[in-house]
Amino acid sequence: MFSKAQPDPESPKPDVAPNRAAPQIDERRSILLEGTSIKGNFSVGGIVELGGSIVGELTAETLVVTKSGKVEGGIHAASVIVEGEVVGTIHATSLTIKPGARVKADIITAAISVDFGAKIEGRIKMPVQPVVPVQESGSPVE
Repeated sequence: MFSKAQPDPESPKPDVAPNRAAPQIDERRSILLEGTSIKGNFSVGGIVELGGSIVGELTAETLVVTKSGKVEGGIHAASVIVEGEVVGTIHATSLTIKPGARVKADIITAAISVDFGAKIEGRIKMPVQPVVPVQESGSPVE
């Protein structure tokens, strides 16, 4: 009555993904939502998504300043994407300034992309040698 049913060899088998290891993903991600406010220096070895505001130095591997985000101070990162507002300095290997972004900064970067509709004021230096962002401790950002 309660015996285990034997699988029908003629029935199609469901598609099952082979058992493989998940790809390595860098999960070091800090999300600072709108309404978050930091006064002082903030340093993290991963991705920062900033929707709030920071007054001070921000160091990260990757920084995304969202539309509601604002940085007043210095940014040191390998990759920076600005959709919001930055006032101060930006040291990055690559910098992307999106439509609607407002940047008033002195910029040192190896590569820059400024989309139509972005507002930018300041100086841009693009050295021949690649820019290696440096943390406050003097060591390069990994």
